Amino acid sequence: MEFKPDFFKGEIRDGFYIDPMMKCAWTVQMDVLEDVQKLCRANNIQYFADGGTLLGTIRHQGYIPWDDDIDIAMLRPDYDRFLEIIKREWKDKYVLKIPGETGNYTMPFTKILNTDTISFEVTDLLKFHGCPYITGIDIFPLDIIPDAEGERNALIELYHFLANAIHQEKEYPEEVRDNLNIIEELCRYKIDRNDDIGKQLRMLAEMICKSYMGTDNSDLMMLSFDSNIILKKAWYQETEWKNFETMKLSVPKFYHEVLTAWYGDYMTPVQGAAQHDYPFYKKQMKLMEQNMALKKYGIDISEITKEE
Repeated sequence: MEFKPDFFKGEIRDGFYIDPMMKCAWTVQMDVLEDVQKLCRANNIQYFADGGTLLGTIRHQGYIPWDDDIDIAMLRPDYDRFLEIIKREWKDKYVLKIPGETGNYTMPFTKILNTDTISFEVTDLLKFHGCPYITGIDIFPLDIIPDAEGERNALIELYHFLANAIHQEKEYPEEVRDNLNIIEELCRYKIDRNDDIGKQLRMLAEMICKSYMGTDNSDLMMLSFDSNIILKKAWYQETEWKNFETMKLSVPKFYHEVLTAWYGDYMTPVQGAAQHDYPFYKKQMKLMEQNMALKKYGIDISEITKEE
């Protein structure tokens, strides 16, 4: 994707200053998204701008000025098919982090990253529009939830119980092991104590998420979020294309209903409402500074620049 030189200049939008480095990171994210769009078109897979990216598309025709990432969503069947394709075709093109499959990755959504290493090498800076940092896009599955309220609540509670165990497994493995019998009883699933417990829990969580098929009138939920926002599958049956910075994104035709469910009065900007530290590369900058300081003493810890 080509970007005009002016795009990389710092600017103020809605009273918020966006610095040139953030503009560089945005362009890398849009490059990744453009490839995702091409793959989706070629394989008849539907995606939707989601979360802050959907909000930015509708309210700002681009990024929310104080946002620093791209989120998209897919209905579970498309999401699963998309993962199968990228695992086969993008093994060497991007860094893929997939729930239940990628090492110690514990997040319940897929990340597609431009690289896994911070780099100030000229070839990398030219390739990534001057951005030395690790960035990319997040892809969330939209899962069908049961119609019956009791069954629905049980599913949500079970998923969040599992998600908590997954996040604790690394720091408090013994406590998680003490709860494995409860998890097995609730899920009717046998966990091999001699195998990777964390990976088995992540795979189990994925199985639970996609356990309901539903109909076109079913409700959806993004179980990966700790929220009880209910979405309608019918809102995602048709799409529109809307301007987003220098490209166009696919959005649900009923984006008003989706955004109202998530944000209420979504047309009123609230600065600093992102759910993560801004900018995302602040931690990476700190790691790079530590690495450079230690190198002065002849200590090579280049692995510190890699994405965990």
